[in-house]
Amino acid sequence: ISMGAGEGVFQVDPKPDTFDSTARRLDYLHANVQRRVSEPLRASDAYFALDPEAPIPVPETQFRLGLYGSVRESEGFELKLSPNLEIDVELPNLKQKLRVFVESARANDLPQNQMSEQENRGINVGARKFWERMNLSFDAGVRAKWLPEAFGRISWKRQWNCGKLDITPEARLFYETEDKEGVLASLFVNRWIGDSNEGIVIQDASVKWRESQDTLEWGASLAAARVISMLDENQRGQHMSWEDTARAQGLKYTLYGSYGNVDAHRLGLGFRAPLYKKWIYWDFVPGLEWKREEDYATAIVLQAGIDMLFWGQTYE
Repeated sequence: ISMGAGEGVFQVDPKPDTFDSTARRLDYLHANVQRRVSEPLRASDAYFALDPEAPIPVPETQFRLGLYGSVRESEGFELKLSPNLEIDVELPNLKQKLRVFVESARANDLPQNQMSEQENRGINVGARKFWERMNLSFDAGVRAKWLPEAFGRISWKRQWNCGKLDITPEARLFYETEDKEGVLASLFVNRWIGDSNEGIVIQDASVKWRESQDTLEWGASLAAARVISMLDENQRGQHMSWEDTARAQGLKYTLYGSYGNVDAHRLGLGFRAPLYKKWIYWDFVPGLEWKREEDYATAIVLQAGIDMLFWGQTYE
């Protein structure tokens, strides 16, 4: 992804020789990185406008950058670090109404996996087409790694909202050059609690099959949380995940397994809150884990992360 020149409406603020505080440095980074990324993407979309003099306004480019890590203590110490990148770009002037996306290549992992333990397989760059009436989307693109790989996936997702109860099934068929075809199916059930929907109970279950492994993987979890604030308050009362919260505390129990086996149990206590203004958040999840391969001996797991949102003035 190229960076813009920082001109016109995307004018980049002059960089001072020195910053008098860390806060000033962060504010400069937040404002100008978003502008530089937005410029080439909006310019590319304007090329496809039916009326070049009056193109459809393009929503602000939003991207998310994070770094997550975990420490596990059982028979020894294990340390894992995992970056996360998400960029979602809407191109309304394209006749096909495509969305361009850039993301860490984890979209086909079990949703129950923590960010810090999801396998890092590079960066996906692709285009997404929606068929809203059928609740379908199709993605195609390239995985950027040492030897680039092509991928494609078609997904169906539907949300039913019945008062404080939200039910969301999802099914995905995917193909990757290295792992070949696979299937991922999930069911999410959210139950909001209280007059102001500050409490929530979340149940989910997923199953996955890949040709390269020729076996089933599954995961299921039950969580209860107090959601003090959300990144988008319009989403309160609907389907959500932990990453959609701005300030929250929760307790989560998760099971992982393969065909005929329960491979691991995990119990975690989660905390999430703003670190700086409305765009940097910290995440901390201490917990306990029991794995079948270790005869279910108790292991201590500490997970932490930093989540940075470059979502522009609309969000702020």
